[in-house]
Amino acid sequence: MTVATEIRRGTLVDNRYRIQRIIGTGGFGRTYLVSDRRRFDEFCVLKEFLPSTTSQTLIQRARELFQREAKVLYELDHPQIPKFLAWCEESGRLFLVQEYVDGKTYSEILRDRIFSEGEVIQWLIDLLPVLDYLHSCNIIHRDISPDNIMLPSYGTKPMLIDLGVVKQFMSEVRSGSLRSTTNTGYALLVGKVGFGICFSTADGKRTQRTS
Repeated sequence: MTVATEIRRGTLVDNRYRIQRIIGTGGFGRTYLVSDRRRFDEFCVLKEFLPSTTSQTLIQRARELFQREAKVLYELDHPQIPKFLAWCEESGRLFLVQEYVDGKTYSEILRDRIFSEGEVIQWLIDLLPVLDYLHSCNIIHRDISPDNIMLPSYGTKPMLIDLGVVKQFMSEVRSGSLRSTTNTGYALLVGKVGFGICFSTADGKRTQRTS
């Protein structure tokens, strides 16, 4: 499968979500701002995931894992996590639909101003409830960074806008580790330099370290 082209503005996905504009790109796909024609054109976020592989076996495995991870997102319920709305597949392309958060990422905010020590401490304290909630659900956020934390324009609490749950399986597709059904070792890096976590396996053992 070759990397799919960017979806044009005005295109309907799943006969429901109309593309308004692209709002982000990354190693795992693209993120679009869309309007939901079945909810009076309410804005939401459409995330497209692009497994870059030509193996039909891996593509099918990716599809199965995508659906499984979408169910994980669906079951989450916390005010500091954008609500999961739907998942869909069209022309072999995989999509997640989530609540649209109007605001700025902390990466954008940090480009405009410098936080005081007290503000940083408060920011971290405000993040603890959502991390505690995720841990209680046996989920570890794999890509905590200013790019993935947003301050909504309508509130004061930071929101985690990208859980990285689906990112992990996309990494496995890209690295080819889904092919392995034995104890052959491999390494998997999820996240970005300074914030990522490296998982490695060898002979059935698993270790973890921050980058």
